[in-house]
Amino acid sequence: MLNGHLNPLRMSRLLWKIILLSADMNLLYLKENAVASYIKLQDHEQWNPRAYKEDIEKYCNMKYEVFKDEHYYACHDGRELRHIQTETKEQDGYTQTFEVYECADCSECPHKAKCLYKYNAEKDAEKNKVMKTNTRWEELKEESHANIQSENNILNRQIRSIQTESHFGNIVVA
Repeated sequence: MLNGHLNPLRMSRLLWKIILLSADMNLLYLKENAVASYIKLQDHEQWNPRAYKEDIEKYCNMKYEVFKDEHYYACHDGRELRHIQTETKEQDGYTQTFEVYECADCSECPHKAKCLYKYNAEKDAEKNKVMKTNTRWEELKEESHANIQSENNILNRQIRSIQTESHFGNIVVA
């Protein structure tokens, strides 16, 4: 509380947590009820730029390998990030499952500064890459993205924008 009001920064973080959780829940609800999702997610515009596709920190830009019964990611330097645990998070009766991967040794890696989030050479010299994935969320996000990029949806967006502009023009003139 700040002067009897909620701290805006704290509220912003809380709202983002609610939005991210509700997006996951909403997409799952739509899928379970056989409704196609055309929801543009918060990171939709970031998917296309070259910088996003070449960001070695992101697991979507790493190779996913399966050897016998074991699965792992291979980083930009070819080091393996092995599955170390599964975490669950429950909120409002909804459970999210995260798979946690870690590299055994990132020392001497020439890409460490680009690969680790907010890397500080003095403080994080012994730090190894750890990442969490949410398979269900990624599948739902991919499905929604494919729907948004579909030819049918592009046509509907064009029609909708024309109709909206027309109605807005009528409201302003009237």
